[in-house]
Amino acid sequence: MAQSSNEFYTQYQDILPPNALGYRLKLLSQLIERRFQEILDPYGLTPLQWGVLCCLWLEDGLPTLQISKQLQQLSGNLTVALPLMEKQGYIQRQCDQQDRRVLRVWLTPKGKQLQKVLPKQAQDLDKQLFESLSEDERLNFSEIVNRLRADLENYHKSITKRLDQA
Repeated sequence: MAQSSNEFYTQYQDILPPNALGYRLKLLSQLIERRFQEILDPYGLTPLQWGVLCCLWLEDGLPTLQISKQLQQLSGNLTVALPLMEKQGYIQRQCDQQDRRVLRVWLTPKGKQLQKVLPKQAQDLDKQLFESLSEDERLNFSEIVNRLRADLENYHKSITKRLDQA
């Protein structure tokens, strides 16, 4: 016998959009990304390219592999992002002097100039986005997000390991 829609909803309401926590987190993430993209648009940048700039502002001349590890990105994503940044004049890529297989990324003066404006704009957006949370709530939320992400990554690794052993 088929379950009525009321019974179905009652049983699964916590996991059905728009109530599901994961769905609401996705919507929040999309809203944050849209707002951040508004900051980046005048410079022709994406959030990934912002991440590249942040890595290079901290340590210029990083190998592409190290950037992808720091940003927890697949190197293929950088394969698309870096040429665009180079074309825009924000970075330049050069082979490493000791190991020609390693490609290092360097900021240009134009890329260095962005350090004077973008971090402050990102900080202002961050304050605006989380102004309704107390400092403790914000820290707790950040900790919870990190814990959930780690749990999901560990779960995925254990599933992959079991599949590899089968």
